[in-house]
Amino acid sequence: MIPFACRTCMSTWLPDNPHTARLIPALRAIRPVNMAFINGHSIPTPPSTEPAVYDENHKKFAHSLLPSTPDEWIQRASQVSEILGKDVAVREKENKIPVAEVSLLKSAGLTKLLGPQKYGGGGQDWDVAYKVIREIAKGDGSLGMLLGYHLLWSWTSAVVGTDEQNDRLQKLIIENNYFVGGAVNPRDNDQKISNDGDHIVFNGFKHFNTGGVISDLTVLEGVYEDTDKHIFALVPTKQPGIIFSHNWDNIGLRLTESGSVKIDNVRVPWADALGWDPRSKEPLAQVLTIPWASLLLPT
Repeated sequence: MIPFACRTCMSTWLPDNPHTARLIPALRAIRPVNMAFINGHSIPTPPSTEPAVYDENHKKFAHSLLPSTPDEWIQRASQVSEILGKDVAVREKENKIPVAEVSLLKSAGLTKLLGPQKYGGGGQDWDVAYKVIREIAKGDGSLGMLLGYHLLWSWTSAVVGTDEQNDRLQKLIIENNYFVGGAVNPRDNDQKISNDGDHIVFNGFKHFNTGGVISDLTVLEGVYEDTDKHIFALVPTKQPGIIFSHNWDNIGLRLTESGSVKIDNVRVPWADALGWDPRSKEPLAQVLTIPWASLLLPT
Protein backbone atom coordinates (compact mmCIF):
# COMPACT_ATOMS: atom_id res chain seq x y z
CA MET A 1 0.00 0.00 0.00
CA ILE A 2 1.25 3.50 -0.84
CA PRO A 3 1.61 5.68 2.27
CA PHE A 4 -0.42 8.69 1.23
CA ALA A 5 0.41 12.00 2.83
CA CYS A 6 -1.34 13.67 5.72
CA ARG A 7 -0.64 16.76 7.79
CA THR A 8 1.44 14.74 10.25
CA CYS A 9 3.48 12.72 7.73
CA MET A 10 3.81 15.05 4.75
CA SER A 11 7.60 14.65 4.81
CA THR A 12 7.06 11.32 3.05
CA TRP A 13 6.39 13.30 -0.10
CA LEU A 14 9.10 15.96 -0.01
CA PRO A 15 10.79 16.14 -3.43
CA ASP A 16 14.22 15.57 -1.87
CA ASN A 17 13.08 12.57 0.13
CA PRO A 18 14.99 9.46 -1.04
CA HIS A 19 11.79 7.42 -0.91
CA THR A 20 9.98 9.64 -3.42
CA ALA A 21 11.53 7.98 -6.46
CA ARG A 22 10.31 4.62 -5.19
CA LEU A 23 6.78 5.82 -4.49
CA ILE A 24 6.14 7.71 -7.72
CA PRO A 25 6.17 4.65 -10.03
CA ALA A 26 3.66 2.92 -7.77
CA LEU A 27 1.33 5.89 -7.84
CA ARG A 28 1.72 6.16 -11.62
CA ALA A 29 0.62 2.55 -11.92
CA ILE A 30 -2.61 3.40 -10.12
CA ARG A 31 -3.26 6.64 -12.04
CA PRO A 32 -1.85 6.68 -15.60
CA VAL A 33 -1.89 10.44 -16.11
CA ASN A 34 0.06 13.50 -17.23
CA MET A 35 3.32 14.37 -15.49
CA ALA A 36 4.94 17.38 -13.88
CA PHE A 37 8.50 17.33 -12.63
CA ILE A 38 10.06 18.35 -9.31
CA ASN A 39 13.81 17.93 -8.85
CA GLY A 40 13.90 15.52 -11.77
CA HIS A 41 11.12 13.29 -10.42
CA SER A 42 7.96 12.90 -12.49
CA ILE A 43 4.81 13.84 -10.57
CA PRO A 44 1.55 12.31 -11.83
CA THR A 45 -1.53 14.47 -12.29
CA PRO A 46 -4.63 12.58 -11.08
CA PRO A 47 -7.78 12.43 -13.22
CA SER A 48 -10.41 15.12 -12.73
CA THR A 49 -14.20 15.18 -12.75
CA GLU A 50 -16.03 16.44 -15.84
CA PRO A 51 -18.13 19.65 -15.57
CA ALA A 52 -20.61 18.12 -18.04
CA VAL A 53 -22.05 15.96 -15.25
CA TYR A 54 -23.72 19.11 -13.92
CA ASP A 55 -24.92 20.43 -17.28
CA GLU A 56 -28.57 20.60 -16.23
CA ASN A 57 -27.64 22.54 -13.12
CA HIS A 58 -25.37 24.86 -15.09
CA LYS A 59 -28.24 25.66 -17.46
CA LYS A 60 -30.61 26.29 -14.57
CA PHE A 61 -28.24 28.70 -12.84
CA ALA A 62 -27.33 30.39 -16.13
CA HIS A 63 -30.98 31.43 -16.49
CA SER A 64 -31.21 32.67 -12.91
CA LEU A 65 -30.20 36.02 -11.49
CA LEU A 66 -27.70 36.14 -8.66
CA PRO A 67 -29.32 36.11 -5.24
CA SER A 68 -29.80 39.60 -3.84
CA THR A 69 -30.49 39.06 -0.13
CA PRO A 70 -28.72 37.02 2.55
CA ASP A 71 -31.62 34.57 2.71
CA GLU A 72 -31.52 34.08 -1.06
CA TRP A 73 -27.76 33.41 -0.95
CA ILE A 74 -28.20 30.81 1.78
CA GLN A 75 -31.02 29.21 -0.21
CA ARG A 76 -28.80 29.06 -3.29
CA ALA A 77 -26.06 27.42 -1.22
CA SER A 78 -28.59 24.93 0.10
CA GLN A 79 -29.54 23.97 -3.47
CA VAL A 80 -25.89 23.40 -4.39
CA SER A 81 -25.27 21.49 -1.17
CA GLU A 82 -28.13 19.13 -1.97
CA ILE A 83 -26.70 18.46 -5.43
CA LEU A 84 -23.22 17.77 -4.04
CA GLY A 85 -24.55 15.58 -1.25
CA LYS A 86 -26.13 13.06 -3.61
CA ASP A 87 -22.85 11.35 -4.49
CA VAL A 88 -20.39 12.81 -2.01
CA ALA A 89 -19.27 9.40 -0.71
CA VAL A 90 -18.57 8.12 -4.21
CA ARG A 91 -16.60 11.21 -5.19
CA GLU A 92 -14.64 11.10 -1.94
CA LYS A 93 -13.65 7.52 -2.67
CA GLU A 94 -12.71 8.22 -6.30
CA ASN A 95 -10.54 11.16 -5.22
CA LYS A 96 -10.59 12.93 -8.57
CA ILE A 97 -9.61 16.59 -8.89
CA PRO A 98 -12.96 18.38 -8.32
CA VAL A 99 -13.05 20.43 -11.52
CA ALA A 100 -16.76 19.70 -12.02
CA GLU A 101 -17.67 20.52 -8.44
CA VAL A 102 -15.86 23.87 -8.52
CA SER A 103 -17.55 24.64 -11.85
CA LEU A 104 -20.86 24.12 -10.03
CA LEU A 105 -19.86 26.62 -7.32
CA LYS A 106 -19.01 29.04 -10.11
CA SER A 107 -22.17 28.65 -12.15
CA ALA A 108 -24.28 28.99 -8.99
CA GLY A 109 -22.55 32.33 -8.39
CA LEU A 110 -21.22 31.36 -4.96
CA THR A 111 -17.66 32.26 -5.91
CA LYS A 112 -18.84 35.86 -6.46
CA LEU A 113 -20.52 36.17 -3.07
CA LEU A 114 -18.22 38.85 -1.60
CA GLY A 115 -17.36 40.63 -4.84
CA PRO A 116 -18.34 44.23 -5.60
CA GLN A 117 -21.74 44.52 -7.20
CA LYS A 118 -20.42 47.00 -9.76
CA TYR A 119 -18.43 44.13 -11.32
CA GLY A 120 -21.20 41.56 -11.01
CA GLY A 121 -20.48 40.31 -7.50
CA GLY A 122 -22.89 39.60 -4.69
CA GLY A 123 -21.74 42.46 -2.45
CA GLN A 124 -22.38 40.41 0.69
CA ASP A 125 -20.60 40.60 4.04
CA TRP A 126 -18.59 37.91 5.79
CA ASP A 127 -21.43 36.96 8.12
CA VAL A 128 -23.36 35.78 5.06
CA ALA A 129 -20.25 34.11 3.65
CA TYR A 130 -19.80 32.05 6.82
CA LYS A 131 -23.37 30.80 6.59
CA VAL A 132 -22.99 29.94 2.90
CA ILE A 133 -19.75 28.04 3.57
CA ARG A 134 -21.43 26.02 6.33
CA GLU A 135 -24.37 25.26 4.08
CA ILE A 136 -22.11 23.88 1.34
CA ALA A 137 -20.15 21.87 3.92
CA LYS A 138 -23.36 20.12 4.98
CA GLY A 139 -23.43 18.41 1.59
CA ASP A 140 -19.70 18.10 0.98
CA GLY A 141 -17.11 19.12 3.56
CA SER A 142 -14.32 19.34 1.00
CA LEU A 143 -16.26 21.75 -1.20
CA GLY A 144 -17.20 23.84 1.81
CA MET A 145 -13.52 24.15 2.65
CA LEU A 146 -12.62 24.99 -0.95
CA LEU A 147 -15.25 27.72 -1.12
CA GLY A 148 -14.10 29.13 2.22
CA TYR A 149 -10.48 29.32 1.11
CA HIS A 150 -11.47 30.85 -2.22
CA LEU A 151 -13.37 33.61 -0.44
CA LEU A 152 -10.45 34.10 1.94
CA TRP A 153 -7.82 34.39 -0.78
CA SER A 154 -9.97 36.49 -3.09
CA TRP A 155 -10.22 38.96 -0.19
CA THR A 156 -6.43 39.29 0.19
CA SER A 157 -6.09 42.49 -1.81
CA ALA A 158 -8.83 44.13 0.30
CA VAL A 159 -6.63 43.69 3.37
CA VAL A 160 -3.02 44.10 2.22
CA GLY A 161 -3.44 45.93 -1.10
CA THR A 162 -3.96 49.52 -2.08
CA ASP A 163 -7.40 50.70 -3.15
CA GLU A 164 -6.25 50.65 -6.80
CA GLN A 165 -4.85 47.14 -6.53
CA ASN A 166 -7.93 45.83 -4.78
CA ASP A 167 -10.29 47.37 -7.31
CA ARG A 168 -8.26 45.99 -10.22
CA LEU A 169 -8.10 42.48 -8.74
CA GLN A 170 -11.76 42.38 -7.74
CA LYS A 171 -12.68 43.33 -11.28
CA LEU A 172 -10.42 40.58 -12.63
CA ILE A 173 -11.75 37.91 -10.26
CA ILE A 174 -15.45 38.71 -10.48
CA GLU A 175 -15.78 39.49 -14.19
CA ASN A 176 -13.93 36.27 -15.08
CA ASN A 177 -15.51 34.25 -12.25
CA TYR A 178 -12.05 33.08 -11.21
CA PHE A 179 -11.41 30.59 -8.44
CA VAL A 180 -8.53 31.57 -6.13
CA GLY A 181 -6.11 29.32 -4.24
CA GLY A 182 -3.18 30.17 -2.01
CA ALA A 183 0.38 28.90 -1.57
CA VAL A 184 0.62 30.44 1.89
CA ASN A 185 0.99 28.66 5.22
CA PRO A 186 3.00 29.35 8.39
CA ARG A 187 4.44 25.85 8.78
CA ASP A 188 7.02 26.18 6.01
CA ASN A 189 9.87 28.56 5.44
CA ASP A 190 8.79 31.69 3.64
CA GLN A 191 9.21 31.84 -0.09
CA LYS A 192 12.18 33.92 -1.18
CA ILE A 193 11.57 37.01 -3.29
CA SER A 194 14.26 38.65 -5.40
CA ASN A 195 14.23 41.87 -7.36
CA ASP A 196 14.54 41.77 -11.16
CA GLY A 197 14.04 45.27 -12.49
CA ASP A 198 10.33 45.88 -12.99
CA HIS A 199 9.49 42.46 -11.54
CA ILE A 200 9.90 40.43 -8.38
CA VAL A 201 10.63 36.70 -8.55
CA PHE A 202 9.19 34.10 -6.14
CA ASN A 203 10.94 30.82 -5.29
CA GLY A 204 10.06 28.28 -2.62
CA PHE A 205 8.12 25.19 -1.58
CA LYS A 206 4.89 24.87 0.38
CA HIS A 207 3.55 21.67 1.91
CA PHE A 208 -0.06 22.85 1.80
CA ASN A 209 -1.84 24.70 -0.99
CA THR A 210 -5.58 24.31 -0.57
CA GLY A 211 -7.47 24.58 -3.84
CA GLY A 212 -4.41 25.41 -5.91
CA VAL A 213 -4.78 22.59 -8.40
CA ILE A 214 -8.24 23.73 -9.50
CA SER A 215 -7.63 27.47 -9.15
CA ASP A 216 -7.33 30.16 -11.79
CA LEU A 217 -5.26 32.47 -9.59
CA THR A 218 -2.85 31.66 -6.75
CA VAL A 219 -1.87 33.89 -3.85
CA LEU A 220 1.89 33.88 -3.26
CA GLU A 221 3.64 35.28 -0.21
CA GLY A 222 7.29 35.54 0.70
CA VAL A 223 10.12 37.62 2.18
CA TYR A 224 11.88 40.22 0.07
CA GLU A 225 15.62 39.69 -0.32
CA ASP A 226 17.90 41.03 2.44
CA THR A 227 14.91 42.21 4.50
CA ASP A 228 12.29 40.83 6.85
CA LYS A 229 9.48 42.41 4.82
CA HIS A 230 6.73 40.27 3.33
CA ILE A 231 5.05 40.61 -0.05
CA PHE A 232 1.73 39.15 -1.23
CA ALA A 233 0.76 38.85 -4.89
CA LEU A 234 -1.88 37.07 -7.00
CA VAL A 235 -0.61 35.26 -10.08
CA PRO A 236 -2.09 33.02 -12.80
CA THR A 237 -1.99 29.43 -11.61
CA LYS A 238 -1.45 27.82 -15.00
CA GLN A 239 2.21 28.61 -15.62
CA PRO A 240 5.38 26.49 -15.73
CA GLY A 241 6.73 27.86 -12.46
CA ILE A 242 3.84 26.56 -10.33
CA ILE A 243 4.33 22.81 -9.96
CA PHE A 244 1.90 20.74 -7.92
CA SER A 245 2.97 17.52 -6.22
CA HIS A 246 -0.55 15.99 -6.30
CA ASN A 247 0.11 14.29 -2.98
CA TRP A 248 -3.03 15.02 -0.98
CA ASP A 249 -5.19 12.11 0.15
CA ASN A 250 -6.39 13.06 3.62
CA ILE A 251 -9.35 11.15 5.03
CA GLY A 252 -12.50 13.26 5.07
CA LEU A 253 -11.11 16.17 3.06
CA ARG A 254 -9.66 14.39 0.03
CA LEU A 255 -11.17 16.79 -2.48
CA THR A 256 -9.67 19.98 -1.02
CA GLU A 257 -6.52 19.57 -3.14
CA SER A 258 -4.38 20.68 -0.21
CA GLY A 259 -1.14 19.09 -1.38
CA SER A 260 2.28 20.63 -1.76
CA VAL A 261 3.54 22.95 -4.48
CA LYS A 262 6.88 24.17 -5.75
CA ILE A 263 7.21 27.81 -6.79
CA ASP A 264 9.99 28.09 -9.35
CA ASN A 265 11.01 31.53 -10.63
CA VAL A 266 7.49 32.93 -10.79
CA ARG A 267 7.76 36.52 -12.03
CA VAL A 268 5.36 39.23 -10.85
CA PRO A 269 5.31 42.90 -11.87
CA TRP A 270 6.21 45.25 -9.01
CA ALA A 271 2.84 46.92 -9.62
CA ASP A 272 1.17 43.70 -8.39
CA ALA A 273 3.13 43.54 -5.11
CA LEU A 274 0.24 44.17 -2.75
CA GLY A 275 0.68 47.20 -0.53
CA TRP A 276 4.09 48.14 -1.97
CA ASP A 277 5.21 51.24 -3.86
CA PRO A 278 6.52 49.99 -7.25
CA ARG A 279 8.76 53.05 -7.63
CA SER A 280 10.51 53.10 -4.27
CA LYS A 281 10.14 49.33 -3.85
CA GLU A 282 9.11 49.87 -0.26
CA PRO A 283 5.98 48.81 1.65
CA LEU A 284 3.29 51.45 2.14
CA ALA A 285 2.94 52.05 5.86
CA GLN A 286 -0.66 53.25 5.54
CA VAL A 287 -1.60 49.84 4.13
CA LEU A 288 0.69 47.28 5.71
CA THR A 289 0.68 48.52 9.30
CA ILE A 290 -2.79 46.99 9.54
CA PRO A 291 -2.63 43.76 11.64
CA TRP A 292 -3.67 41.65 8.66
CA ALA A 293 -3.14 38.31 10.39
CA SER A 294 -5.75 39.19 13.02
CA LEU A 295 -8.18 40.40 10.38
CA LEU A 296 -7.68 37.84 7.65
CA LEU A 297 -6.67 34.48 9.08
CA PRO A 298 -9.73 33.90 11.30
CA THR A 299 -11.85 33.81 8.15
